[in-house]
Amino acid sequence: MSLATPEQLNAIRSTLAEAVETYCKELGERTWSWSDGDTATLPSYMFPFTTGILLLGIRKTNESWTLVVGLEDDIPEAPIPVSFDMALQNPPTGSLASMGFEMLGDNVAQVFLTGVVSPGGNAANFFAAYDATPAQWPVLHTASGDRLLLCTLDLDIFLYPQVHQFFDTLADFADYVTWYRDDS
Repeated sequence: MSLATPEQLNAIRSTLAEAVETYCKELGERTWSWSDGDTATLPSYMFPFTTGILLLGIRKTNESWTLVVGLEDDIPEAPIPVSFDMALQNPPTGSLASMGFEMLGDNVAQVFLTGVVSPGGNAANFFAAYDATPAQWPVLHTASGDRLLLCTLDLDIFLYPQVHQFFDTLADFADYVTWYRDDS
């Protein structure tokens, strides 16, 4: 296994953006609100589940591409609360922010989150709490830090069933983060 190269990161980013734009309903520009008070207006999308509505925003800057995730019972009129976001630094650096990919083959990637995704930005507290009350995602404890393994993507066959599973994973993790915040 190795970290994704800049070319592979571009392919992953394009695949995820295409999946959001293809399979989600576009909501237009919506305001999002982070727990630290930061807000941003982003192109936004929704994907309904029986347990709630997965809300996704895409934030593009010169430095990174970020998938912003929320889970609500209804589409809020006020700013959408961010459950977590998954930032991927733009090439040529290929460095990772809160979203990472390890390649298992040419086009198969494991998606993992680092502690940066944690509510309030305190990775140590999040991973300690997660170790005490784990959910279905394994944690990889490495010398470079802890990583929460969300799923594996096969970019050659990233069609509706796999996209649905990926969105379902995002919704489940958003629900877990909400529980974690409420319990902390």
